[in-house]
Amino acid sequence: MTRDNHLQTAAWAEACAVKYFIARNYTVLTNVSGHGPVDIVAVKSRGKNRPIVLLVDVKIKTQRSYAALSNEQRWMGVRVLAVDPDGNCTLVPEGEERVRPSKKERKADDNEDF
Repeated sequence: MTRDNHLQTAAWAEACAVKYFIARNYTVLTNVSGHGPVDIVAVKSRGKNRPIVLLVDVKIKTQRSYAALSNEQRWMGVRVLAVDPDGNCTLVPEGEERVRPSKKERKADDNEDF
């Protein structure tokens, strides 16, 4: 499959993510606006138990890495689903997600170099 630009690649990765969750018996809700901290909400019913609800940000995995979560996403408990170029999906274990430092943290790191 040829993907010409970032929007096509992102749509392809999200389609892979939807397929991944549906294959695991989740109900999948997608973000239609293209903006916001979450790409997918995946819900799995468990009978009389509370359902499993995952807030998911789909990340395209390149060279064994993927883009980091924001602090807002981390606070919300957003999970990362990394999609590799072959369409294989990996749900990153909770707590092992890469997190982008805030501007304040980056500034503090810059000042430590002196």
